[in-house]
Amino acid sequence: MSSSSHPPILTLPPELLQRIFAFLDWDRSSHLTPDRDDTLNISLTCKHLRHIITPLLFRNVTLCLRWVGGELLEPALLRLRREKPELSRWIRNVHVHAAAGFRPRQTTSPPALAAPDDIEDWLSPELTVLDHESEGERKWHQDLHSSHRNRLNHVVKERAHSIPIVSERHERPHGAEQLMRKLIMTTSFHALKRRFRANSTVCEASLPQPSSPSNLSPGHPFRPLATDDSHLGPFDESVQTWKWHPTQADRRRKRDVDALAVVMLCLPPTLNDITFEVGNGPDDAHIFALHVFAAILEVYNTRLEALTIMGSTQESDAIGKVVTKSHILGLTNIRTLRLAGTRSTKPSTRDTSSDAANPECWHALRETASSLRTLEFWNVAFTVQFDVCSLLQTAANFPTVNSIALRNFMLCTLAESQRRLRALHAQSQGPPSSSSNYNLQASSSPETNLLLLLITLRRMHPQTNLFFSDLWSNTQPLRSELTSSALHWLQTEAVPVGASLDFEREQRLVEDFETFLPLWEAEDGGRGTEAEEDRKKRGGELADAAMCSRWRQSTNVARDRGEWLTM
Repeated sequence: MSSSSHPPILTLPPELLQRIFAFLDWDRSSHLTPDRDDTLNISLTCKHLRHIITPLLFRNVTLCLRWVGGELLEPALLRLRREKPELSRWIRNVHVHAAAGFRPRQTTSPPALAAPDDIEDWLSPELTVLDHESEGERKWHQDLHSSHRNRLNHVVKERAHSIPIVSERHERPHGAEQLMRKLIMTTSFHALKRRFRANSTVCEASLPQPSSPSNLSPGHPFRPLATDDSHLGPFDESVQTWKWHPTQADRRRKRDVDALAVVMLCLPPTLNDITFEVGNGPDDAHIFALHVFAAILEVYNTRLEALTIMGSTQESDAIGKVVTKSHILGLTNIRTLRLAGTRSTKPSTRDTSSDAANPECWHALRETASSLRTLEFWNVAFTVQFDVCSLLQTAANFPTVNSIALRNFMLCTLAESQRRLRALHAQSQGPPSSSSNYNLQASSSPETNLLLLLITLRRMHPQTNLFFSDLWSNTQPLRSELTSSALHWLQTEAVPVGASLDFEREQRLVEDFETFLPLWEAEDGGRGTEAEEDRKKRGGELADAAMCSRWRQSTNVARDRGEWLTM
């Protein structure tokens, strides 16, 4: 095929094509998780475009923690790093979520995740040198890999010091890979059970006097389950049946180590953006996903620039919270924070809460994350568990942000929400003017409640850009979305940047909003859209007819006055 027969798009420079394709990639203002149909379609067009779009194709990937029969399957991201390390170097964002109950529909099912024997499979795949890579890019990757290795060495050694059996045995310094393998073998349930049997045998042989299992210290890591001392003599050890079960501390220690191993094996040093989706159930799969998320925050603490959390990370296991204040304090370079709730698809299942409902969780980030510039709240529906004050207190933790976005936002007309809104306005609006006896209270209308919330948010952040889309009212039995005209009025007239919102101004805004709302609904509705299209089609005809009519009228008047003789 000659060059003249090529489509014009193939003749463009690769750099220009990459910029064009970037506009077709994941739109973060519309989707929380990667939505990449256009990018995938471009990669399947031809070999030339696939080569150009490869960096964009692997920029956003998914880490699925899939459990089947109590085993964690090997993630596809691990196979990518092991088999195609040159592609994993483009990874910047990882969407982490858990799945359980079935294997993916593939011809060859992935095996269970196991620690690799080859040390190079742990941290070194990204050191592969690319043919087209410049010296500056190669040095940047080497420095990043060295920094990542140093951070992991520090984290793994902290894990080892918290486990006495490991800390006593590694006299000579080990690398993160070797020490991690030792941690995995030491904290495995098989090793714990083997040590339990050995310790119980030694204890029974060394004790001259009979001892009851109840004399074991409460902190002992091994617990005998079944003994019957009423029918057995004190020296009939061969008849006693001892069973071992891991304690809650054993389970948590193993989850911590396994989660850190998943982070080491699956995530590259280039990662700077995390999207974490919390599961709906408190089972072991979702608790383990929380441990993986905590390990990510610990390893990539100073390198994470964007963080998206779908659901609440404040769940606890039998020991306590998995994601603690220390994990949040390490996030010193966060620029974008997205807090979202997750909506259940089943009517009988309650929607999970969002981390936006836990302002104390993010209060620690106020002192450390001075670089935070964007704060977004997604999928917010105010309920008894998630009230207005929680969201406003979370927003108040970050007074220096440049923009706050509210997306897919619903304010329920609950009596508790109205009471809290009245209390907030009593604190924020100050005493009313003596010339007005208007007492502003939270309205029963959800649209007006949204306006009051935006006014309160603007008072808290006078110079912050406010963006909102998909604002909903829960008018039963239907749910209606605010029209584009209403959103435009809220953005430009009600709460623009630098707006002065005193009591009188707030009163006029509420009155205007309630007056214009039915007009906006009619204008932006079906009949209003048809009327607008009709005006566009017939606008020229009506204008011509009006001008002709005016010309005829003015001509007749001039003739009657005799002015036509002087023209």
